[in-house]
Amino acid sequence: MIKITDLTFKYSEMDSFIFEKASLEIGVGLWLLDGENGSGKSTLLNLIASNPEDRNKLGLLGSGSLIEVGEEIVLLDNQLVLPSQLQEKVLVDYLLDINSVTLDKPYKPLYEKKPLFQYSTGEQKMVVFRLLAHLNPKVLLVDEYISNLDEEHVPEVFALLESMVKNGSTVFCSSNELDIKGRFKNRVKINERKLEVNE
Repeated sequence: MIKITDLTFKYSEMDSFIFEKASLEIGVGLWLLDGENGSGKSTLLNLIASNPEDRNKLGLLGSGSLIEVGEEIVLLDNQLVLPSQLQEKVLVDYLLDINSVTLDKPYKPLYEKKPLFQYSTGEQKMVVFRLLAHLNPKVLLVDEYISNLDEEHVPEVFALLESMVKNGSTVFCSSNELDIKGRFKNRVKINERKLEVNE
């Protein structure tokens, strides 16, 4: 669940407001965050992912602004880089260990015969999506992370995201690619500094 009440935000006193008294409440499901370039999609996802103390470091937050998530959150953006020189299976075992997760079905790496730094960007992203489908965070924020995937990977990614939703996740994605955007039924649109929900 993601609940936003009266969000007012701008980066500095000299900037225009990005959000002004914007409110939103979405639950379990696969959601698209839509809006024009520069409308604040990445800003909103970063605000949601940040803890209350860090939100104030991102810019000027209105005094009545409230963001409630209350669940574990994972933010995927294109800053994510997998460590090199590791086999996929080693990374998987490490991540599962630190997250104290026991899998009903063992994870089956596809690319483990070469170290991660030799994976293509698409292969690295697929490793991440498969891991997340196993770890199943309650809230997954995806900031353009699906963009630029090979076409062959896109159906698998959405199958993984749908499986997470069936297991109770709220998945909130931004993308500027039309073929990606067309796969979503539930949408939140940023319009004139407000948030509009369309299910």
